[in-house]
Amino acid sequence: MNHALLHSTGIIIPHRHNNYRPYALRHPVLVFFTFLLVVAKVGTVAILALTPETAFLSTITTPYLIDRANAARREVGLPALTPNSSLQESARRKGEDMLQNSYFAHNSPSGVTPWKWFDGVGYKYVYAGENLAIDFATGEGVHEAWMNSPGHRKNILNEKYRDIGIAVVTGNFNDRVTTIVVQHFGSLTSTSSVLEKILPSSNTAQPEDISPPPFKTTPAPLAVPEILEPIEGQILPDGAATVRGTSAVGSVIQLKLDGSKVGTYTSVNGIFNGKFSVPMETEKESSLIASATLGNQTSTSKTINVKIATREPSINPDSAIFLPDPQGDISSLLLIVPVFGTTKKATAMIDNNIIPLKITGTVATGKVAAASTTNKLTVRAEDNVGHIKTATVYPLQRFRVTPPTNEEKLAREKIGKIVKQIRDISTILIYLLSLIVAINILVHIKIQHADLIAHSLFVLSMGVLLFLLT
Repeated sequence: MNHALLHSTGIIIPHRHNNYRPYALRHPVLVFFTFLLVVAKVGTVAILALTPETAFLSTITTPYLIDRANAARREVGLPALTPNSSLQESARRKGEDMLQNSYFAHNSPSGVTPWKWFDGVGYKYVYAGENLAIDFATGEGVHEAWMNSPGHRKNILNEKYRDIGIAVVTGNFNDRVTTIVVQHFGSLTSTSSVLEKILPSSNTAQPEDISPPPFKTTPAPLAVPEILEPIEGQILPDGAATVRGTSAVGSVIQLKLDGSKVGTYTSVNGIFNGKFSVPMETEKESSLIASATLGNQTSTSKTINVKIATREPSINPDSAIFLPDPQGDISSLLLIVPVFGTTKKATAMIDNNIIPLKITGTVATGKVAAASTTNKLTVRAEDNVGHIKTATVYPLQRFRVTPPTNEEKLAREKIGKIVKQIRDISTILIYLLSLIVAINILVHIKIQHADLIAHSLFVLSMGVLLFLLT
């Protein structure tokens, strides 16, 4: 009985029968502790990989978004914004209010405006503004979406703002885990300046050579070349086009597009032809002229007007997103769709309604009802020469109006329980190891094994670190 008792207490308590080395703190056992902690950490990470909207939240950080905003301001010659703790707090409160009350808009359903949050932290602003974002995986995606929206971009590049505060809040939103980003701008002072631009001018006239040309015998005039292809008003193809025409036999023809030489040809049997390069313009009205030279004579064709449209309208459906209406209208969302090429007009069709989109640079924007009943829409892009492209986009995947299904809820609950169990196991292991180490040090304080204690503290520190990183 006494032997069994000594053996059991020797697991955690040092005494002479275990050579003052508790069995639970010996090196093989500590290695096993390490193995369990690492397995718990790896298991948690593997489970979180099944819920990417949670795993990705850590990639959106306040310092990164502030740095990107100031980089954008520097590009247009504006001073950098200064991080302000009051604005950071007001942004945090606004974000948490949206999570708690399940809304995503500048004004809350109860009518609370963004300015309440500025007033609540004592920020006595002269100018103030707010940007919002939801359901993004990276800080880069958040900043890019804001810069692609004229209203949000205007806030970031507003010369009146001096301070900035950003909050990234995470929690349950409409029965799902997501992240909301709130960006607050403000200025405590009012400044104005006048930028004066002086253009160089000159009143000095250049002398004109008015001496008469020398007397020459005039030969028979050279026949005027004629461009048969391309024809008037033709749209030139991508990259290169074909020219064909008539000219005097043996003459050398130089073809110019908008005054720039694009090809040289020789007339054979009164006909010249060949390829010429077309610059990669988005859309342009251009002129084509052929100049024929034979001996000392030169003759020029009439001008052929053509169109360069080497890039047709293009839509990037994968980057279509919804953001809250910058004007604070909670009944509508702002649709942002990247468009490229020669797009001059764009529309969106959702719930059988046609919505005109405004083209600004390379994005098309428009307001869509927040209560939309569908999760997709069709975007149509047109240019000035008749090209049309359409694409189906699913921006509601970024901002889900419909709640998750029962199956999705059950799956999330199961995943949450498993993650909690793994974290509980890690916590128990850390507490148990801490208790054994404390007993080992305090029971026989004069008899210590430095290698055992060092190994124990190393495993304990690693366990705490792994727990904090989970």
